[in-house]
Amino acid sequence: MPKDNGVQNMRRQVGAFLVGFGLLLMILGARPEWFDLSRTPAIGFLQILTFLIGLGFLTFGLYLRLLAAWQANGELPFRADLGMRLAATGYILAAVAALADVLGFGSHADPMKTYFGPWQYTGLVLGLALVALGYGAAWPWTFPGKPGEKDGRHE
Repeated sequence: MPKDNGVQNMRRQVGAFLVGFGLLLMILGARPEWFDLSRTPAIGFLQILTFLIGLGFLTFGLYLRLLAAWQANGELPFRADLGMRLAATGYILAAVAALADVLGFGSHADPMKTYFGPWQYTGLVLGLALVALGYGAAWPWTFPGKPGEKDGRHE
């Protein structure tokens, strides 16, 4: 059963805000020198954490946007559910890979110093790719001109 329009609009607006805020935090974590906030030449724990919190806001905002888009049509289909789960798995992979040395199973010898090397970078990129792939699969794509649609060309 579709939700009422007020709930859908609220989800869309909150989702859009969270996506924008998350993107800003991701940029702040990845490139603090753009905001004149860089203190060291290396990537530190606070930068990694800021990036991951931003990615979390972005992921949750996209989740709310997708819920609003799909529930306008009724029930959530299997493809959307699977895509959202894939995106959540990608976020977990990105977080675990980026914080591997902090969590104690990374490749750096000194656990007291934060290290963001090629393995962490690769895991983060794979996690981001899974988030994008999951939400790409879950998005309710509609194309004009599809047979059976009421677009003026096919009646």
